[in-house]
Amino acid sequence: MQEIIPKKLENKEKLSLRILVADDQKVLRDLEKGILEDMGHKVEAVENGQLLMDKLFKENQGFDLIITDIEMPKKSGIEVLREIKYNPNLSKIPVIVISANFDSDEKLKSSVLELGASACLKKPFGEEELYEVVEQAVEQSESVK
Repeated sequence: MQEIIPKKLENKEKLSLRILVADDQKVLRDLEKGILEDMGHKVEAVENGQLLMDKLFKENQGFDLIITDIEMPKKSGIEVLREIKYNPNLSKIPVIVISANFDSDEKLKSSVLELGASACLKKPFGEEELYEVVEQAVEQSESVK
């Protein structure tokens, strides 16, 4: 499969990150994982927020970025974001939050950003949008380090 790099970003230095994705919809989870892998990243995907937190705490695999949907069973993306940002061992990991409701609910988007999300991404999104938001989140986290 050919690597995906949007035209306007072709000359930038390529990143290879360890990314953890959580989305309860298998089709979207697989799509996100596939796009990110095509970009050259190593990706693990889980179906809910509880499994995401289990991976972070129990397996401690050194993820560079987390992408989570807001509405999931067992633990929502908001709960995940809150736990990550309040934990000193995890708080520096950038988190991208995905939702279909960001356009219709500006308060939701503001709340997510106030809790410490690096970026918000509205579903549906394209490959270039995902690429750009991943790059933005990583650049933002590097400037904090």
